[in-house]
Amino acid sequence: IITSQKQEIEKLAGAKELLFRELHHRIRSNLQMIYSILSLQSQRLKDPEAINAIEDNIHRVWAIALVHHKLYRNNKLTQINMPGYINELITNILEISNISRKNISLQQDIQNIYLEADIAIPLGLIINELLNHVLKQNYHGISDPELIITLTEKNNEALELRVQGNGKGDLNIIDTTTPDAFGMELVFMLTKQLKGKFENANRNGTGFQLTIYNYK
Repeated sequence: IITSQKQEIEKLAGAKELLFRELHHRIRSNLQMIYSILSLQSQRLKDPEAINAIEDNIHRVWAIALVHHKLYRNNKLTQINMPGYINELITNILEISNISRKNISLQQDIQNIYLEADIAIPLGLIINELLNHVLKQNYHGISDPELIITLTEKNNEALELRVQGNGKGDLNIIDTTTPDAFGMELVFMLTKQLKGKFENANRNGTGFQLTIYNYK
């Protein structure tokens, strides 16, 4: 009887895992379709502001789709390995922005952390917005352009994200009249959702710091 019950439990667990994988696969496929539609639309537009808005949303859709792709591929169906996720996110953002890794000094310090999807998705969107914001800053005249991103646990109590660039950008992150206003408003909204703390952390350029306390 015990063996039979164990087999039934294993069977149900296998069916649940298959269902989760299929769900993540379908969500990713739907997001990929939206990604393609937005890409096609951006090619037909002529207004620079409209094109930028569409391209920003392409980044956002990709950031979400990548989470579901990782969940579909991973052994852990509800958790994301952040180093792998962030590295792919950065690669995609640089490619879409037509920026070669050879042309910018990229420094990463991403702790080997696994996060639940409900934390990883908003955090991924925040990282996407901050990276795009920093990359849009003026690097003209800077001989060694750099981009720094770190994600570390502090005393097993807080998760700290830092995104820093040495471009000559506007340091006023709350100015709602700038072209990047929507993106930063999205960051504030997602920070509130994560019950975190977001602040300016400029050091010879443009930088941001996000601290999350309830991430486990």
